[in-house]
Amino acid sequence: TETETETAGSKADELQEGAESSETPIRVEIPPGPKVEPRGVRLEKENIFYRYSLEALFVLCLGVYIFNYVRGTRQNNTIANAWSATCLPLMAEQFSTLNTPEAKTLIAESASDFVLYGTGRRHVKRMQCWLRLARRFDLISVLQRRVTAADSLNIFVDFFPAAFPHFVCVVVPQRTEKKFLADNEHVAALAKSYRGTKFGLPSGLTVLTDCPDLAEHVLSDEIAAVLDKYSHCVESLLLTDQYPPETEGEDPTDFPPRRRVLLLNLSLPEEHLVSGKLQALACKMAFKLIDLIAESRLPPEYMERAIGARREYAEKARKTHEKLMQRAQERRMERLKEEEQAARRQGPVALARWEEQQRKKTLKARQRSMAVRMLCVRVRV
Repeated sequence: TETETETAGSKADELQEGAESSETPIRVEIPPGPKVEPRGVRLEKENIFYRYSLEALFVLCLGVYIFNYVRGTRQNNTIANAWSATCLPLMAEQFSTLNTPEAKTLIAESASDFVLYGTGRRHVKRMQCWLRLARRFDLISVLQRRVTAADSLNIFVDFFPAAFPHFVCVVVPQRTEKKFLADNEHVAALAKSYRGTKFGLPSGLTVLTDCPDLAEHVLSDEIAAVLDKYSHCVESLLLTDQYPPETEGEDPTDFPPRRRVLLLNLSLPEEHLVSGKLQALACKMAFKLIDLIAESRLPPEYMERAIGARREYAEKARKTHEKLMQRAQERRMERLKEEEQAARRQGPVALARWEEQQRKKTLKARQRSMAVRMLCVRVRV
């Protein structure tokens, strides 16, 4: 029996070994292909740029922006200093005070806006010259090519009422006449259009005035020669006694007196930016116009007509203003009614909160109105 047991065990071991040998995978030999050189290190070096491409692009853009900002700011400062050196002596001959309370003669309102301020002259309250340069420091403006056509000079003169007659005169290019009339309603209501050739100006310029005889006197041969030579630079020349006030009244019937001003707008070509020749000529022309306006008197046949036309314009403007205010008030009341109904639907707590908010808004508006009135009283005193 022991012999039979050993024989059975040996047969079982043989069967198990045979089964294991039958489960062994069959190996297939593949013929060798072409040799490939290892390129791991070189591939990693090539991928360095792609790994940091966004960072490299950001650093490059930042460097270009900083370079353009510094370069553009220096260019604008150079142009402004040249303008100040050219025009400041001319203004010093005409005005007793040329600086602000901070003792600044050239006021830099921004990196592209510069101001010269003068006061203390006969016939005028003040004169302000704005040099509005292109945003050369702004990379987007440079890329959009908006630099060369954005430089301009604006001269604003505020007259005393006694030194300016009831008179409107405008010199504007024909291509911008409609836009100018849309922006200046009083000119459209009071003045008539004439060709520039009637006053010795180029055919591309239009004269808008309510008194051609006085306009012919103001646009003298000297002024007409300058406007003729630089007609491509003239954007507008405005002489008016109906310029809008600085602050409008809150009451629909409260119309502050209109201002009497001279406003000259010129575009500056690139060749005149640093030389300052055109800027100095514009200042001289403004001084000449001040004297011509102050010595002018409205002819008797135009006086009564001018006063009547201004009364009609003021009455029409007052009625239009009252209608606009009434419509705005109606829209406001409708909005408040809708808000109140919405608060009522939400419940008494929401309604009480809404009423408290309206009470605070009304009180704040009254305080602001009282502060403005007190300031006006102090200014008048």
